[in-house]
Amino acid sequence: IMPFFSIITPTYNRPESLDRAIASVLKQTFTDFELIIVNNSTERLQITFKDERIKIVTEKKNGANYARNKGIDNSSGEFICFLDDDDEYLENHLQVLFNLIQESKGKEALYRTFTKRETSKNVFQDQFFVMQPQSETSMEHIFTVLLVMHCVCCHKNILKKIKFDPSIPVAQDYQMWSRILLTYPLIQTPFITTI
Repeated sequence: IMPFFSIITPTYNRPESLDRAIASVLKQTFTDFELIIVNNSTERLQITFKDERIKIVTEKKNGANYARNKGIDNSSGEFICFLDDDDEYLENHLQVLFNLIQESKGKEALYRTFTKRETSKNVFQDQFFVMQPQSETSMEHIFTVLLVMHCVCCHKNILKKIKFDPSIPVAQDYQMWSRILLTYPLIQTPFITTI
């Protein structure tokens, strides 16, 4: 049975933060998902969670973008989300995205929510995330209001055509969103659903 969402989590030698990321996915109020953990580590991956929605695949090439592409290739959901191993979802993340997708009639698009930032002392809403865009065009908008990996969801048909470019050393996600938004719309909600 095809889940509605596939969540791709690349990981590299960070078992403690990975556990926290996984726990945040398993607490979702919307439960029709699979979690694909792509092990890019030098260490053997051991997770303590037992859930049939968790799949583990291995990518021996170094780099998160190789791992993300491997996760996309192994996904079965109609919509693909991303969660790095040092970030987390709030309980409503998938439900908010599902509602947004339903309101948009399942359009092939790049969907996004907003995030809070955590320091070692507290969690707070960063002013950068609530800036008003200077332009109505999607392309300019993403450079005005930060578009971070764990807030993004994309229709699988788009990711069959456009993949992450492992040759780019920094800001690979922005290069990816820019390529997508040359053709597809950005659909977003002001809800804060991630940390």
